[in-house]
Amino acid sequence: MAACIVGLLTACASEQKRYVATGGSKADGVINLSYEQRYYERSSPNPNQGLRLAQKRCRQWGYQNAERFSGHTSKCNQVRGHKCLNYLITVQYQCF
Repeated sequence: MAACIVGLLTACASEQKRYVATGGSKADGVINLSYEQRYYERSSPNPNQGLRLAQKRCRQWGYQNAERFSGHTSKCNQVRGHKCLNYLITVQYQCF
Protein backbone atom coordinates (compact mmCIF):
# COMPACT_ATOMS: atom_id res chain seq x y z
CA MET A 1 0.00 0.00 0.00
CA ALA A 2 2.83 2.41 0.81
CA ALA A 3 4.31 1.78 -2.64
CA CYS A 4 0.99 2.76 -4.24
CA ILE A 5 0.85 6.02 -2.28
CA VAL A 6 4.44 6.88 -3.20
CA GLY A 7 3.67 6.09 -6.84
CA LEU A 8 0.61 8.33 -6.82
CA LEU A 9 2.51 11.20 -5.20
CA THR A 10 5.32 10.86 -7.72
CA ALA A 11 2.86 10.82 -10.61
CA CYS A 12 1.20 14.00 -9.32
CA ALA A 13 4.45 15.89 -8.83
CA SER A 14 5.16 18.56 -11.41
CA GLU A 15 8.50 18.95 -13.10
CA GLN A 16 10.51 21.99 -12.10
CA LYS A 17 9.62 24.89 -14.37
CA ARG A 18 12.38 26.90 -16.03
CA TYR A 19 12.33 30.46 -17.29
CA VAL A 20 13.17 31.04 -20.95
CA ALA A 21 13.97 34.38 -22.61
CA THR A 22 10.96 35.49 -24.66
CA GLY A 23 11.81 39.06 -25.55
CA GLY A 24 12.94 42.41 -24.32
CA SER A 25 14.76 45.50 -25.48
CA LYS A 26 18.52 45.93 -25.53
CA ALA A 27 18.15 49.72 -25.83
CA ASP A 28 15.85 49.87 -22.80
CA GLY A 29 17.78 47.17 -20.92
CA VAL A 30 14.65 45.10 -20.31
CA ILE A 31 14.51 41.29 -20.46
CA ASN A 32 11.28 39.26 -20.62
CA LEU A 33 11.42 35.76 -19.14
CA SER A 34 8.47 33.37 -19.36
CA TYR A 35 7.26 29.90 -18.50
CA GLU A 36 4.08 27.95 -19.26
CA GLN A 37 1.74 26.73 -16.55
CA ARG A 38 -1.32 24.51 -16.86
CA TYR A 39 -4.38 25.57 -14.86
CA TYR A 40 -3.98 22.72 -12.36
CA GLU A 41 -0.23 23.17 -11.76
CA ARG A 42 1.06 24.99 -8.72
CA SER A 43 4.78 24.90 -9.48
CA SER A 44 6.83 27.87 -10.58
CA PRO A 45 10.44 28.31 -11.65
CA ASN A 46 13.24 28.93 -9.22
CA PRO A 47 13.67 32.73 -9.01
CA ASN A 48 17.45 32.28 -8.84
CA GLN A 49 17.41 30.52 -12.23
CA GLY A 50 15.51 33.49 -13.68
CA LEU A 51 17.93 36.00 -12.20
CA ARG A 52 20.97 34.11 -13.51
CA LEU A 53 19.42 33.94 -16.98
CA ALA A 54 18.61 37.66 -16.95
CA GLN A 55 22.10 38.55 -15.69
CA LYS A 56 23.67 36.49 -18.47
CA ARG A 57 21.57 38.20 -21.14
CA CYS A 58 22.25 41.66 -19.65
CA ARG A 59 25.99 41.00 -19.69
CA GLN A 60 25.76 39.92 -23.33
CA TRP A 61 24.16 43.30 -24.01
CA GLY A 62 26.94 45.19 -22.20
CA TYR A 63 25.20 45.79 -18.89
CA GLN A 64 26.63 44.74 -15.51
CA ASN A 65 23.65 43.20 -13.71
CA ALA A 66 19.87 42.68 -13.63
CA GLU A 67 17.04 43.24 -11.19
CA ARG A 68 13.52 41.85 -11.38
CA PHE A 69 10.55 44.17 -11.65
CA SER A 70 7.75 43.33 -9.23
CA GLY A 71 4.71 41.47 -10.52
CA HIS A 72 4.11 39.41 -13.64
CA THR A 73 1.76 39.14 -16.59
CA SER A 74 -0.35 36.11 -17.36
CA LYS A 75 -1.70 35.36 -20.84
CA CYS A 76 -4.04 32.50 -21.66
CA ASN A 77 -2.59 30.28 -24.41
CA GLN A 78 -5.25 27.58 -24.60
CA VAL A 79 -8.98 27.84 -23.90
CA ARG A 80 -11.61 25.12 -23.65
CA GLY A 81 -15.10 26.50 -23.24
CA HIS A 82 -14.81 29.22 -20.61
CA LYS A 83 -11.74 27.72 -18.93
CA CYS A 84 -8.11 28.58 -19.65
CA LEU A 85 -6.06 25.39 -19.79
CA ASN A 86 -2.59 26.88 -20.26
CA TYR A 87 -1.03 30.21 -19.30
CA LEU A 88 2.14 32.01 -20.35
CA ILE A 89 3.55 33.72 -17.26
CA THR A 90 6.05 36.52 -17.99
CA VAL A 91 8.30 38.51 -15.65
CA GLN A 92 10.59 41.40 -16.55
CA TYR A 93 14.11 42.26 -15.48
CA GLN A 94 15.85 45.61 -15.73
CA CYS A 95 19.49 45.58 -16.80
CA PHE A 96 21.80 48.14 -15.21
